Amino acid sequence: MKKGIEIIRNQYILACLCIFASVSAFAQDATESHTTHTSTSSETLPTNNDWMSNPWIWVGGGIVLLLILIAVFSSRSSGNSSEIKRTSITRTEVSND
Repeated sequence: MKKGIEIIRNQYILACLCIFASVSAFAQDATESHTTHTSTSSETLPTNNDWMSNPWIWVGGGIVLLLILIAVFSSRSSGNSSEIKRTSITRTEVSND
């Protein structure tokens, strides 16, 4: 019985947390949607995501990622091939006649 009450209590706490999170998210969204900004400026300010639209950034990032992967996998394979392990098993049968 105690386990059932504990499960119900945990579900109640989880439901309260979910409701609180959704209310706070809705409150943040509501304040942003009702505000309007007007500006008359002759300068164009760069936005925060301009670097993401440049293709040379993506190409450079891909090359760097590829070089890192090559370095990691080549060091693993060279480390394993330089080590030689030998095992010799000797069995001797002794017969008492």
